[in-house]
Amino acid sequence: MTRSWNALARGHVGDSVRFHPLGPLTFVGAVAIALAPPGMVDRALERYPGAVAAFGFAWTAVWIGRIVVGLKPRPRAEVSGVRNDA
Repeated sequence: MTRSWNALARGHVGDSVRFHPLGPLTFVGAVAIALAPPGMVDRALERYPGAVAAFGFAWTAVWIGRIVVGLKPRPRAEVSGVRNDA
C-alpha cells in the first residue's frame, strides 16, 4: 500500500494501481478525511453506515483475488530466474 500511495503522490496512477488496486481510492479517501472539517466524517458515517461494510467487502475481495492470482503456477524458468532462450 505504501508503494501505491507513493506512486500516486508522484502522479504515476498506473503504477499505483499495479502496486495495489485499492491504493488510489484509499489515498483519495485519506486526503479527504484529513481535510474534512471536524465532525464531518462522523456525520457521513452515521448517514451512510453501509459504506464501511462495502469498503470492507471490497478490501477483502481484492485481498483474496490477489492471493488466488499469486497461486497461479508459473513456468519453471520463470520461478528459478533462469532463461532458456538460446
